[in-house]
Amino acid sequence: MSDYLGGRRASENGADFDLVCYVGDGANDFCPMLGLREGDLAFARRGKEDGGRGYSIGKVLERRAQEGLHLKAERVDWTHGGEIVDRIREKLKELEERMLKCCSTSPNN
Repeated sequence: MSDYLGGRRASENGADFDLVCYVGDGANDFCPMLGLREGDLAFARRGKEDGGRGYSIGKVLERRAQEGLHLKAERVDWTHGGEIVDRIREKLKELEERMLKCCSTSPNN
């Protein structure tokens, strides 16, 4: 994912992303989450409520944090898709408010 985003940023059009959201549940999702920036969202699936086998991404994130390796992105634990949608909506509203505030204080206005 870091390669893809980096390539897009360096491309002819210079695409930039105000927000990147990554949703994961397995140990293999740690590296992509580690590549997220401050202000991005890393959605980590919570363990199963029924006492069954939990999802490994939460365990990996906890273990790595104890080792001093923390995500730059905001970690959001989730169990159902509605939680993901709700947090993305909140984040987009925060970004919109910040952009409006920035534009309203611009010397060109």
